[in-house]
Amino acid sequence: MKPTPLIEADPVHVASVSAIIKSLYDSISFKQGDAADWKKMRSLFIPDGRLLIPKRATTDSISLTTEQFVERGKIVFANETFAGKGFRETEIARREEAFGFIRHIFSAYEAVLTDIDDMVIGRGINSIQLLWESERWWIVSMVWDDERPDNPMPDWANP
Repeated sequence: MKPTPLIEADPVHVASVSAIIKSLYDSISFKQGDAADWKKMRSLFIPDGRLLIPKRATTDSISLTTEQFVERGKIVFANETFAGKGFRETEIARREEAFGFIRHIFSAYEAVLTDIDDMVIGRGINSIQLLWESERWWIVSMVWDDERPDNPMPDWANP
């Protein structure tokens, strides 16, 4: 298999595990008045990559292609929570398992609205599966869950 990207990636963004994870977070972070970098996000995923939004109390899990996630993200970031504000999601801790050309990353994150006070609006863990192919890293799939009273962050994820 030789993946053909939906959009060519900047080689710097996909050269290492740390680079692709940082690029993922950077792609959905934006300053006040700007938008997420959906082009960059598309370039990180294998063409048939998947993103899974886990089950919630009132909804079932949702499996999305990268393009479906981008379209959903545009709607979410246009809502009143984000209107006129910036948004930043950053990695706060990581666990990594490696075998050959594959990596499994547990990446703890913090989400912040960056208007005036940098208000933390959530934390959670992204489970990201990576593949080394064609001289670069690819995100194959990603699933995440948010911290809640009934789902606290594990000790390793609290820096």
